[in-house]
Amino acid sequence: MRILLLALALLATAVPAQALPTPGVFCDASDAAVGRVFPEAMETNDFVSYEEAKCGLELLLAENPDWMKIDIVTQSVGWDAIPSGHHTFDVFVVRVSNYASDLPVEDKIRIVFQLSIHGNEKGGREGGLRIIEDLVRNVGYVADHPEMRAYLDYMELLFVFPQPDGWTHEEAEYRHNCARYIALNTVAGCVETQNFVRTNGNGVDVNRQWPTTGWVREVYEPMSQPEALGLVAYLKNETNIKYASDIHGMLNPADNSLLGMECDLPFPPPDVMGFDPTCFANAVQGAKGHYVLTMLPAGRQDQREMMANTQLAELVKERLNSDPYFAEWRSMPNSLGGVWGGAFNDWGTVWDTIGYTDSGFTSDFYAQDLGLNAAGVDFELSYNHITFDNYYPGLAQRMNAYHVEIVREIVRAFMDQANQDIQVSVDVKGTRTAFLDNPTVVTNAPAPAPRGWAAKNPNDDAWDRVVWRASPNDYFRDLQAHAKDGDRPGIVDSISPSALRDLSRYDNLVVAGSAYRTLDAPQKAQIKSWVEAGGNLVLTDEALLLLVDLGLVEDGAVDVHQVYAGATNFVDRDHPLAAGIRGLARETYEPVPLGFPVNALSAPDWFVDARAFGGEVVGVSGEGQGAAPNRQKVNYGTVGLGSGKVSFLGALLPDPVGDEAVLYGLDSYATTYTGNQLLRNMLGWDIVFAQTPVATEELAGRAARASTSATGGATEEPARVPGPALGVAVLALVAVALLRRR
Repeated sequence: MRILLLALALLATAVPAQALPTPGVFCDASDAAVGRVFPEAMETNDFVSYEEAKCGLELLLAENPDWMKIDIVTQSVGWDAIPSGHHTFDVFVVRVSNYASDLPVEDKIRIVFQLSIHGNEKGGREGGLRIIEDLVRNVGYVADHPEMRAYLDYMELLFVFPQPDGWTHEEAEYRHNCARYIALNTVAGCVETQNFVRTNGNGVDVNRQWPTTGWVREVYEPMSQPEALGLVAYLKNETNIKYASDIHGMLNPADNSLLGMECDLPFPPPDVMGFDPTCFANAVQGAKGHYVLTMLPAGRQDQREMMANTQLAELVKERLNSDPYFAEWRSMPNSLGGVWGGAFNDWGTVWDTIGYTDSGFTSDFYAQDLGLNAAGVDFELSYNHITFDNYYPGLAQRMNAYHVEIVREIVRAFMDQANQDIQVSVDVKGTRTAFLDNPTVVTNAPAPAPRGWAAKNPNDDAWDRVVWRASPNDYFRDLQAHAKDGDRPGIVDSISPSALRDLSRYDNLVVAGSAYRTLDAPQKAQIKSWVEAGGNLVLTDEALLLLVDLGLVEDGAVDVHQVYAGATNFVDRDHPLAAGIRGLARETYEPVPLGFPVNALSAPDWFVDARAFGGEVVGVSGEGQGAAPNRQKVNYGTVGLGSGKVSFLGALLPDPVGDEAVLYGLDSYATTYTGNQLLRNMLGWDIVFAQTPVATEELAGRAARASTSATGGATEEPARVPGPALGVAVLALVAVALLRRR
């Protein structure tokens, strides 16, 4: 309690008292006093309420009908109100484009931004409301970046406001719902003094509701809530969605890069989210201090899709880490355990960044083939969760200004990225590669038979009655389509075990996972002779057992253990096999799309006992991180054999698992950006642009010829300035963060 009082006292002295308007005070009158319908965060005294947002958006629509539309998608669960009655709220989408251009709207590139699906993560909607106004009125940030307005001739942006219940809970008439809310879902949490809450009026996390491939946590009863049902149907009806993003908030600046070093993995996951709270707290204490974390979605993504996502993540990183607006953050010494200072942004997978993953994420539905099949990355914004939930003036006001500016940068980066025609190739560098055919197929054929929650729920029939098929071979088939050797197709052949007698025409051979089981002793001997003559053998997953057959390690030195997610912890980042590693690289395959549950340790990770291994160690399994070198579990490395070499990665392409927890299909592979890079490194390949990314010229040209294209005039508004120096307010932030960790 003393920490809390200190924090509040410091917050109260952080900035001088100001008589500022609420964000929506000008909804029903002229906005000339501040020049905006949604004033900048530093010009207001509170977060934007749901009713203020609806009012302000209606005003913008009335003023700018050629630049925006509002679609009411469905009604939320809602809250019981005092003194009586039950109120539901509009789940709505704001669409922004130049609707006066000659280009038909159905031909335009579409980008989806989902804002604050958790009601207490306010930054997405706070920034979304401001950038909508910037775009439709040609003011503020957009006036400084006029290309954004020009893009709207051939782009349409969809800003999704998915979860009004958590947003409206701040109103006094709804806060009495806490008792019912806690009874419905004790995990979600709710206190009478807390303004915004995470979930809808049923106590359900809407960000676990979406139909996604792989393992499904049935306790969430996906596709049962009206918000998800309405939005899934609405978005699936859209065409030409090229990119999509989901903008979240988190408590503290944190990333998972130290999790495997501070905790002995695998660890038992005792709670519903699937991670050890003590271990996770240790990781937060040692966090690098990234204010924004960029997250890649999970699923089967080919080389082009992964390139689009990682390029977008790098673009956002470059801009956020160089934007003068955030200079005060970067200038602070990172000596407060990650609470303040350091690099502003970095990126990775969900597990790489926040330390856990789950099923039913909106972002995965956006990215996966059964969903929108849209490229994109997602975001976690620090101090944008329960932090500063019910106290605004002072440091929270400054944090909100940060969040608004971040969302603006995100939207511009996505528009710039969508304006590029990205085509990639995998340059095989003149090599000829064979991969051993794997006959494994996991399917629900001949007929889909819904089971578990899917059998009871009529709302998900479009997904649970589809025949699906998964095979590890699909990874190489998808890769073949991108393989190039100069102007010619690259040689990446599937071969059967019987064809191993003619390996001399290949430079590389890949034996991945359970394909190892197809080999007999003479065929293993053929592989050994080929390697000794100079061949490059690449082994993944179960195929590490071939190290024993080749005589490189003793019998029993290769084993498998079950972990949370496929990963390697790099012990030698300067090794050529670690070349090209970017972001918070560690995870090599996602568990959930392959059917592995994250409420138990089930993802296979093959390794070699370091005591029996005489080669070069590049990465080790999480369980061995921090162990003495001779006790480590080596899952990434290389070793010579005659004139050739053998390289291996123990966690990349495991067989998918199609058990009763797979409700909506299964992915054949779910390799991450790290896993793809490591395989290319072992093969000596590179990934390149098939052509230099260029603007989508056809659409741009058609739009430029529009005779009715309007530009609008810029309106004066207060400058977006960093605000008061933080000084003692930083200490307040530290105190609040420490309090929240208890």
